[in-house]
Amino acid sequence: MAHFYLQSQIVALRFTSAIKGIVFRKAMRLNSQSRTIKSTGDIVNIYTTDVGNIINAAFTVHYLWVLPCEIVVVLYLLHDVVGNAMFAGFGTIVVILIINNFIAKYQSSIFKKIMDVKDERMKVVKEIFGAMQIVKLNAWEEKFKAKLAGVRTRELAVIWK
Repeated sequence: MAHFYLQSQIVALRFTSAIKGIVFRKAMRLNSQSRTIKSTGDIVNIYTTDVGNIINAAFTVHYLWVLPCEIVVVLYLLHDVVGNAMFAGFGTIVVILIINNFIAKYQSSIFKKIMDVKDERMKVVKEIFGAMQIVKLNAWEEKFKAKLAGVRTRELAVIWK
């Protein structure tokens, strides 16, 4: 597992840097009309979240074949040591997997909420940066700061869950 983890981290680092390089080069070639469709915030989201999700998917696919192998090996070793009492260990493994499934579903729903709030925050930041001169001219810094702080507070509340 340690060797796989090392090799997968190397591949993930190379993949991440390659994808980020491709996205960056594409962003630099966008004309002004295309930049209105895909904002800098969208591109930053691709950098920060989407590439991470791709890497996590690779680890998940790996564990789909590793986990059953590990369970079989552990049950075999338990049978050598404790005999038929290994079925209690097998039952424990099944119970833990079921509990883990519920936890993973909960985490997934919370992660979706985090991404929604993060998108909302990025829109507010984009709005502030897009109208910086107007904000400064009308002295609306505190108003926008409060708006951004409210969104960030909601985001932190969801992250805390």
